[in-house]
Amino acid sequence: MLRKENIGVAGIIRSSGIDFPVLLIVLRKNWLIKLDWGTTVAEIIDNVFYIGWQHNNFVLGLFIVYTVHELSSWVELERNRSSKILINSAIIWKVFGDLLLMSLDIPTWVDDYNHNMNFVDLANQYR
Repeated sequence: MLRKENIGVAGIIRSSGIDFPVLLIVLRKNWLIKLDWGTTVAEIIDNVFYIGWQHNNFVLGLFIVYTVHELSSWVELERNRSSKILINSAIIWKVFGDLLLMSLDIPTWVDDYNHNMNFVDLANQYR
């Protein structure tokens, strides 16, 4: 319904409380520290795109406006290596090695979320 009105919905979510794809739940619960950085798993159910992406955590999202199979689905960004005290930092350190800064391909939905996640909170504060 929202797609027909040209309204996009995207968000980072928790897998509990909704009918989330079993594969993504199993990966998050049982393979959290065993997946390589950048591992991407996606499933489409009822025109909703469910996705899991491995960063220092297996991040879960759902969308009606993003994909991962096109070149435009990724953006190359300069990223700083995280500190060793970060949970699951070994995943990221394996990618960076001794480098402090590295250019990495990040899913567009993650980049958009990182830049726009406060809009909902701000809208609630302005009421």
